[in-house]
Amino acid sequence: MGFYGNTSKASKTGYGSLKVNLTPGTAQWRLVGSGTWNDSGDSIDLVSRGSSYSYTIEFQSHPGYETPSNMSNDIYIHPEQETVKNVTYDERIRYISPNGNDNDDGTVLP
Repeated sequence: MGFYGNTSKASKTGYGSLKVNLTPGTAQWRLVGSGTWNDSGDSIDLVSRGSSYSYTIEFQSHPGYETPSNMSNDIYIHPEQETVKNVTYDERIRYISPNGNDNDDGTVLP
């Protein structure tokens, strides 16, 4: 049986769920090793591996925001429980140079 479950296993022994809420709400996330991007607020069912195994979440880039680093601390799935993680993307600061050029990658233009 794989690491990644589906909603039909939520009530079965040995499975728990992971829900990730993102700001902005249009950002997406997935587990490292999974090909499927999930929307903010989505829950997925996972095999419970207890406190000895932590899953790792990665975040999709989003225009105008810095992409958060992968999250792997304290993502433990417990049987018949939902683990919830809340993540906020930081807005990129736009710099406008004296000649009117601007960017959205955080670098200062001449």
